Amino acid sequence: MVELDESNFDAVVRVVDYIFFDFYAPGVVTASSSPRSHRGVSMISFCAVMLDEAAPVLTGLSTPIIIAKVNADKYRKLGSKYGVDGFPTLMLFDHGVPSEYTDSRKADLLIEYLKKLVAPDVSVLKSDSWIKSFVEAAGINFPLFIGFGHGFQQQRISPRIFDKFPALVSVKPKYNEQSVFYGPFEGTFLEDFIRKSLMPLTMPTNRETVKLLKDDGRKVVLTILEDEWDENAPQDETDEVINRQGKRLTSERCQQLSWKSVL
Repeated sequence: MVELDESNFDAVVRVVDYIFFDFYAPGVVTASSSPRSHRGVSMISFCAVMLDEAAPVLTGLSTPIIIAKVNADKYRKLGSKYGVDGFPTLMLFDHGVPSEYTDSRKADLLIEYLKKLVAPDVSVLKSDSWIKSFVEAAGINFPLFIGFGHGFQQQRISPRIFDKFPALVSVKPKYNEQSVFYGPFEGTFLEDFIRKSLMPLTMPTNRETVKLLKDDGRKVVLTILEDEWDENAPQDETDEVINRQGKRLTSERCQQLSWKSVL
């Protein structure tokens, strides 16, 4: 991680395609009850540790992301220029264009999020090994969409669940789930398939998934479980019902003891 100040900030932003900034204030102590804290540990210290952990991975990407920090308490004019009004504030500069990062500060999730941003919109995969490398490099936290055209050889896809072309496969590595779309590929059909495939059929209830459900807009089937040991017991049956409904529904599962915290 590099530290910048007012004398070199603009020059670095101009020449580096992707740079992720931590605007921090070393003299500020965050109370454990504050939103900017993590289990009683100052969020400022927590962010610094997570960014140090993430930096070698992000700078080693084929499209590197440089991690930098700025003492925004000392260089207040610089912080004010970009609307920094709290610490720590994390911000990604994409070819000089800033955007605030407000998602998870944990190193692994931060890495996955930023890798997604610098990945090409479309990658051409010419062999099965390329597909495997693409899926491994993408990580497990985001859905993938892989299209197979008429020119792709049938024997390369024997482990998969489709038998004709063209086909679009939706893969969710984190949930070991996939689905196939055979068309039509015009109008709103493709858009509807992608929208309904962004989330798995059934997923646990937490802050992140509740936000996804709110944005999705579909009706939700909520399964409340007795304890963690039967967490997956009704999942197959629930998934079958949702599939029969053409994915017009989505599903969450929640342990009984966690129900009050969800509300």
